[in-house]
Amino acid sequence: MLTSGRCLFVFIWLLVLSPVSHAKLWPSSKFEVPSMAQSFYSMGASKQEELNPASVHVLIWNMLKGERSKWPSDFLALGADKDILMLQEAYLNQNMTDTLAEVPGVEFFMGVSFLYKKKNMTATGTLLGTRVLPTQAYMMRSRNFEPIIKTPKTTTAALLPFTGKNKKLLVLNIHGINFANHQAFVNHVAQAVEQIKTHEGPILYAGDFNTRTAKRIAHLRRVMAENGLSEVKWKNDSRKRWLGHPLDQAFIRGLMIKNAQVRGEIKSSDHKPMDLHLAYEGE
Repeated sequence: MLTSGRCLFVFIWLLVLSPVSHAKLWPSSKFEVPSMAQSFYSMGASKQEELNPASVHVLIWNMLKGERSKWPSDFLALGADKDILMLQEAYLNQNMTDTLAEVPGVEFFMGVSFLYKKKNMTATGTLLGTRVLPTQAYMMRSRNFEPIIKTPKTTTAALLPFTGKNKKLLVLNIHGINFANHQAFVNHVAQAVEQIKTHEGPILYAGDFNTRTAKRIAHLRRVMAENGLSEVKWKNDSRKRWLGHPLDQAFIRGLMIKNAQVRGEIKSSDHKPMDLHLAYEGE
């Protein structure tokens, strides 16, 4: 018997393979992919110059576009003590922008996946928040697009300095391509690997990878290990799963884990927030 998750997956792939006009079923005309120049911008302002290497608090969370009623209060409580916020499915309507504005001393960098044409061209994508002024911030757009809706996924990234250290922290915040094929997933991860290979300092690579198959997870783990990144293991592991596979992941290099837990009690998204407390003892 098919579960509701399996039914959805089968339905989407039937759409992909069907000779029936996709436009009548799920028109890509509902969305617009902006130019790269219009796909990256920031909101708010960082007030700190450097991270404390002894204590870096991180929130990793797919927010379901802030659709649920308790999302604003949950987000403000979760984000109050965080140095870095790695957010997926950001949706910059009035509700979300007003809530983000209530987090003082944080600059948010938005990597836009696409715009909703019938919703005032509202942007959705990955959002990276930091209390520290980055030395560099940028985005990458997946080279492959999702089938049917013809939209990309994004990774937002930043380089953050530590007090008293020469090396900087590379943060890569991904929302992985989902219903496209395995090679598209490989290509998406490869974009981050290009950045990882050239960075000499510590790294945090995390987000909703959409690792919905054993093949995807195996590839991700292998590539991370080849580049010196280790997988974060979670307390109270109630991460969202697809057919038993956790979708949200975090990988680190050159960092020490002080605590890593999933906030299973939070119900204002279909994904659970992940609290990560790190330290850096390197150069």
